[in-house]
Amino acid sequence: MHTRTIFGIPIALALVLASLYAFFLAVPIDLTTADLGRHIKNGQLFFETFRPLNTNFYSYTHSEFPVLNHHWGSGIVFFLIEKFFGFVGLSVFYMLLCIAAFLLLFWIAWKEAGFTISALMAVFLIPLMAHRMEIRPEGFSYLFSALFFFILWKHKRGEIAFRWLFILPIFSALWVNLHIYFVLGAGIIGAFLLSALIRKEDRSLIKRFGIIAMLTALAGFVNPFGIDGALYPFAIFREYGYTVLENQSVWFLENIHFPLPNLRLFEIALALYVCSVIAVLIKRRAQFCVVCAVCPAELVPARFIASLSPLDSKEFSQACVSSCVCFCDTFCEL
Repeated sequence: MHTRTIFGIPIALALVLASLYAFFLAVPIDLTTADLGRHIKNGQLFFETFRPLNTNFYSYTHSEFPVLNHHWGSGIVFFLIEKFFGFVGLSVFYMLLCIAAFLLLFWIAWKEAGFTISALMAVFLIPLMAHRMEIRPEGFSYLFSALFFFILWKHKRGEIAFRWLFILPIFSALWVNLHIYFVLGAGIIGAFLLSALIRKEDRSLIKRFGIIAMLTALAGFVNPFGIDGALYPFAIFREYGYTVLENQSVWFLENIHFPLPNLRLFEIALALYVCSVIAVLIKRRAQFCVVCAVCPAELVPARFIASLSPLDSKEFSQACVSSCVCFCDTFCEL
């Protein structure tokens, strides 16, 4: 009897995991503190002027100050969904976005380390993944980073043809207009490329990864701000002007006794990740680049490696679903 699947996961299991994740994500939107209102307004202003907002529009004292709006496309998406489906529809859309990313990575973990370990790690990490439950442009980065990893992983295993990789630069051209984490795309490809080089794999595979990496990097220039938009992830902290809570490290927030409900869970997950890197380095050196470079690639640009903040821990958690099962699987073999 054939079992129906979603992303290769039996529907019953997918529904259980998705429901658990959705339970943590399904919270009322507090527009007095969330950024969602600004994103929706950005989308509305785009349809009024047909150009992305590029000034400090919401400032009372300096509204003409030039600003590079790196997530202008997300505002359009949020505005249209809210307009036709309301806030409930927008919440459902965001939950589906996050759940799709989670299921893709869970399926990879399942194939790499087996069902039991993957399911236990998924349940363990879901509360951490749902810590940032507000509707934000970063949701697109969760999905795109998972798609990049999934497609590259499938191609590396010989399960999909090279032509499928050409969808990655297209994704990158969309991603650069939706959220600043678009640089993760080229970074994830680079990790697979580096792994192939260290393993001295077939030259054709290395060449294919190199071609797609270059095309993906070039796709970052497909935005209204040109080269400034493509390079903005490396310059975003240049004129911040004041200390932002989300940019502070876990250790700094802990020292000032800032309330962090998932702090212990984050520390355990971080320890497991470090152990996974060490275990893979000992047992499977050829996989070290993918585990060590790809997984932090979903975490580091969130606030950079010195600021592993649980306020942005979803990227880290989704990476752990893959990396921690590698640790568990390797540990079983040692």
